[in-house]
Amino acid sequence: MYMWKLLVGIFLCVLAQSLFLSGGNAADKTFVLTFDDGPRPEVLTGNSGLLQLLQEEAVPAAFFLQGWQARKHPDLVRELAKKGHLVANHTYGHATPAEWARIAARKDKKNWPALSSSEKQIYGEKGRRMFLRDVERGKEALQALTGSTPIFLRPPKWSIDQRMYCELSRTQIVQMLPRIVRPELCSMEIMGMSPYADLNTTDYETIFRYTRGDVSFARAVDILVSRVKKISEGHKDGDVFIWVFHEHKITTEALRVLISWWKQQGVHFQTLTEVYGL
Repeated sequence: MYMWKLLVGIFLCVLAQSLFLSGGNAADKTFVLTFDDGPRPEVLTGNSGLLQLLQEEAVPAAFFLQGWQARKHPDLVRELAKKGHLVANHTYGHATPAEWARIAARKDKKNWPALSSSEKQIYGEKGRRMFLRDVERGKEALQALTGSTPIFLRPPKWSIDQRMYCELSRTQIVQMLPRIVRPELCSMEIMGMSPYADLNTTDYETIFRYTRGDVSFARAVDILVSRVKKISEGHKDGDVFIWVFHEHKITTEALRVLISWWKQQGVHFQTLTEVYGL
């Protein structure tokens, strides 16, 4: 009897120590899967497509769509919404404010490197206005297709400054990487809440290596799986992980491994609206 009590006591001590060191149950981690740059039918559809995988695993996701792509594949956008995924804005044309400034200069037949600093500043302001219009065009395109106004925006390449971030955040939740902007500096009149930061998988780097022929498809999948697992293990329990992926078959195959692995860790999946309480 004494030996049995001793063994139970040792087990409880080991269990308590394990929970203390790990920071608690892994189910405290909340994961949100998000995908940029779609919709891309070759990635989303079919028996081995991303949508089928998410359905089989009962995992919701957010799709940050380019407006021009959405208008090209309207039925697919509606299917995303119908299946319970979030349709979010990634602008219409996927150009940054700086890229819009250079587009404006080219239209005026100006050589950007030859411009004076004051001229670049003028075109910079033009680029900002063009970018803001592109954000609205993206929003309008998605609203026309789904009947709902998207409240989430991810700027292409996260390439906006503090002033623009604050301006955009008055009417929508702007997903950004940490330390690029400071939300506390904004007076968010409408969407006044503390945003969660994006977690960049840099899957686009692996995809680029594959398309360039540097690595095989299988190797690219392995690289992405290893990278994301390392990021997962490097964050404490209780975190909200807003994972940023891109629509590609490499990402789909990596997630086929990762979702199963995450579930074994007790990860809880939610939508963006759920983690924000909307």
